[in-house]
Amino acid sequence: MGTLQTVITRALVRARGQEQHVYAQGDDQLLGLVNSILEDVNKDLQQIESSLVYSHGTITTSVGMMEYTPGFTHQGFLDNGVWVTDDTRFLKLLTESDKVEFDYLNSTGEPIGYYLTEDGKVGLLWVPDAIYTVNVLYWKPLTEMTAVATDVIPWGGIWNRFIQERLTMDLMMIQERDITQQAALVQGIQDQALAATYRIGVRPITKTGSFFDLEGT
Repeated sequence: MGTLQTVITRALVRARGQEQHVYAQGDDQLLGLVNSILEDVNKDLQQIESSLVYSHGTITTSVGMMEYTPGFTHQGFLDNGVWVTDDTRFLKLLTESDKVEFDYLNSTGEPIGYYLTEDGKVGLLWVPDAIYTVNVLYWKPLTEMTAVATDVIPWGGIWNRFIQERLTMDLMMIQERDITQQAALVQGIQDQALAATYRIGVRPITKTGSFFDLEGT
């Protein structure tokens, strides 16, 4: 897979070009550029629901308990990504007005909706009246790169070449150099990385339905 150091070193060499331009900034600036690129790639992978950036977890409910602390760290849940085992419908992501209506009805039952709190907890409504297993597809947190010499770029090396060439292009832009050819190269390598990503897998299309109202009809 290669360390971050390898990618940065190669990008610095390529960014010099025949005229031996030198990028004089230190590791902090380089890490900032790399982390920005990683965030862009992560968003693209989320857009296609790549298996590289999401995972599956479960929450086991308790009778009468509304809010739960997941046993996994997440950056939010996928759309139509929460369901109760042995049920064919997705739980609905609730708005504040939905929660008020649930509170007013004050009922228990199999959960048909969920909400997320600011401190990362998951609230379930209806309030569970039994033990249920709630399945969750969640976005995996993106780890910030902080150590050039030892950090490893995520995603199994698939996106390393793209990150290297994109970093090269960003360094060339800082030097106010022509990036026409480099931009075309970056686009081609991005297409190759996307093709490899699709081969590894994206979220399968499912026909599971959704809860459309508070009665679940």
